[in-house]
Amino acid sequence: MATPSNNKQFRLPLALATAVLAAQSERTAAQAYYGEPLEVPELTLPQVRYLKMDVSSDQASYQSKQGNVPAVNTQRMYLAPEVGIGWDYFLYHPNLLSFSVLAEPGYNLDQYQNNGNSSSTSALLLNGTLNGQLLREKDYATTLNYSRTHDDIHYDFFNSATVDAQGWSVSTGYRSGPVPFSVTFQQEHADDQTVTQDTVTDQTGVTLHAHNDRSDLDATDLTWQFSQMSYNTAYQLSSFTTDNTYDRVSVTDTEHFKKSSLTSLLLYNDNSSPKQSSSQLNLTLNYHLALTPSVSSFSNYGFSDYSGTGLDSVQNFGTVGLSHQLYESLGSTVNLHGSTLNTSALTGSQDSTTVGAGYGENYTKRLGEGMRLSLGNEANYDMTDQQVSGSEVSIANESYTVPVTMQIRLNTGRDVGDHPVVTKNNIPLVEGTDFVVSTATDPWTISFFNVPPNFVKSGDVVAVSYSVQSNPSGTYSVFSDTANLSLRFWHERAEVFARFSLVQNHSASPDFVLEDEQEYAVGADYSQHGFSVQGSFMNHHSTLYDYQNLMATENYSHPVSLHSTAGISLSQQWNTYPAGNGSSTNQAQTATFFNVMLHYDWRPLPRMSWRSEAGVQQQTGLINGGLFLAGRTYLNWALGQLELHLGYEHENQDYTGETRTRDYVFLRMRRNF
Repeated sequence: MATPSNNKQFRLPLALATAVLAAQSERTAAQAYYGEPLEVPELTLPQVRYLKMDVSSDQASYQSKQGNVPAVNTQRMYLAPEVGIGWDYFLYHPNLLSFSVLAEPGYNLDQYQNNGNSSSTSALLLNGTLNGQLLREKDYATTLNYSRTHDDIHYDFFNSATVDAQGWSVSTGYRSGPVPFSVTFQQEHADDQTVTQDTVTDQTGVTLHAHNDRSDLDATDLTWQFSQMSYNTAYQLSSFTTDNTYDRVSVTDTEHFKKSSLTSLLLYNDNSSPKQSSSQLNLTLNYHLALTPSVSSFSNYGFSDYSGTGLDSVQNFGTVGLSHQLYESLGSTVNLHGSTLNTSALTGSQDSTTVGAGYGENYTKRLGEGMRLSLGNEANYDMTDQQVSGSEVSIANESYTVPVTMQIRLNTGRDVGDHPVVTKNNIPLVEGTDFVVSTATDPWTISFFNVPPNFVKSGDVVAVSYSVQSNPSGTYSVFSDTANLSLRFWHERAEVFARFSLVQNHSASPDFVLEDEQEYAVGADYSQHGFSVQGSFMNHHSTLYDYQNLMATENYSHPVSLHSTAGISLSQQWNTYPAGNGSSTNQAQTATFFNVMLHYDWRPLPRMSWRSEAGVQQQTGLINGGLFLAGRTYLNWALGQLELHLGYEHENQDYTGETRTRDYVFLRMRRNF
C-alpha cells in the first residue's frame, strides 16, 4: 500500500450559485425567448440534506518467504466528516440548463504508517456528483456529469481495495432524423490501494454512436471508441508505468428480403503500447435463404487482417450449406467450407489453403411428462496444403476463456520464441503482474492474477499471440467428430449427459508433427428447493499431452427462521497431467482447487439487517496457487433519520512465495434531513 496522495484539496465553487441568483432578473426575458408561458418554480437555495461521518482503519502486511526480503507492515487511519448539500434548479429557464448537485464538502484526515515511518495529511475535500442537462427538450440536448468518490471495491470475494476516483463526462448529439447519433467525451482518474500495491490510473475516452432504423426491421449501427489510458503501479519497493492507446470501430448491418436475410459486421481495432502495437480488421457476412418451409440455405464469409509487432496475418474463410428440419425434433445440416491463411513474421512465413465438408444431426424428443432426450453429432473432414519457410510459425489473437483455476494451456504445442502477447478487451496485459508464463510444459501454460489495473478474473476472455515450431511444406488431412447425449428427467430438475470428441490427422510425410486428440466427458446435475449439485469428469488424450479433470459444485440456501437465511456453496476441481511420452517432455503434474463459501442474512427489523459471509479457497500445483481466507460482516441500521453502517473485513492470502493479510474496519454514520 503506497502513501496516500496529498492532492485532495478542493474548494466549493460559488460561481453556479451566483449565476442562478443573477438569472432571476432575466427570467421574464427567458420565457419570452422560449415563446411559451411557463410557471417557473420559485428560487430555491442549496439545502443541507445530511451530515455524515466516515471512520475507517486499514491494516495490511506483506511477508516474503525468502529470507532476505524484509516484511512490510502498513496502517492507515481515515477520518472524513462531510456535509451533504443538494440543489436541484436551473439557469434562466428549466429547458435551458437544469442541474442537480449533491456536494459533500468536508474535512479529511489521513494518517499513514509504514514499518514505523509515520505521515499525516489533512485537507478540505469535495466529494459528490453534478448532473446537468442543457437544452433538454431539444434534439441536440447535452448532458454533463461529474463525480468524486471514496469507496471500498471488491474485485472478487478474496480481493478488495480502497479506491479514490473522480471523473467527468459530456454527452451530446442529435436524437431525431434518419441517423440519430451521440458523442461522449469522458475523463477518469482512480487510485486503487490494495494490500501490496497502489495503482494510479488515468483514462481519457471518446465514444461516437449512430443508429439507423428502416422498414422490415432493417438497421445499421455504428460505434467508434477511442481511449488513452496510463497507469502507474507501485509494488513494494518497485514501480512501473504503462501507457495504452485503443481505437475501435464497429459497424453492423441487418437487411431482410422476401425470403432471406443478410447480416454484416465490420470491426477494426488498433492498439498501441510501449511493448506491443497491433491492428486488426475483421469482416463477416452471413446470408440465410428459406428455400421451403423445412429447408434453408446459408452462406457465410469472413475476412481477417492482423498486423502486429513483427507479425502479419491475412485470413479468408467461407461456408455454404443446407439446413433441413425434417420434424420438429430432428434437424440436420450439411456444408462445404474453405479457408486461406497467409502469415509472415521475422522468423518465417506460412501460406495455406484448406477445403472441407461437414455434416451435423440434432435430435430432441420428449419422453413423457418432465423428460427430454437430446442427441447430437457433428463431423468434419478437411484437407490442407501449406507452403512454409523458416523454422517458426506465428499464431495471432487466439481466444481463451479464463477458467476458475486462472490457468490456461495454449492450444498448439512446440512453443518457441519470445513469451506470448496477451490482451484483454484489446488492452495488452503486463507479464509478471497480470500473468506469468510457464515454458516447462508443452504446450506452454499461462497463469493469471486478479490484481490492478486489469483485474483478470474467471470468465474473462483473453487473446494470445505466440509462435510455434513450423511443420514442413506439404499436405495433410484432419477428421473431427463430436457426439453428445443429454437426458433431462424429474420434470427437468435432473440431467445426465455425455460427450465424445475425436481429432485424427494424416500426412504422407513423416516430418509432420500433428496432434491427434480423443476426449470424452460425462456428468450429471440436479436442482430443487434451493439445493443444486453438479459433477463432471473429462478425460483428454493427445499425442502431445494427456489430462483428466474432475469437477463438482454444490449449493444450498434455506430460511433459518422467519427473518434469516443461511447458505453454503462448495466447488472442487482436480486436474491431473500425467508424464509425457514419445516426443513429449512434460513432467507429471496435479492441480487441485477447493472453494467453500458461507453466508448468513438476518433482518430482525424492517430497517435493520446483518450479513456475514466467509470463504476459503485453496489451489495447489499451480504457479498462482495458494490458500486464501476471507471473512466479512456488515450491520446496517436505520433509526428515524439516522443511518448506521458498521463493517469488518479480513483477508489472508498465502501464496507459494509470499503472504498477504488485510484487516479493514469502518463506521459510517449519516443523519438525514
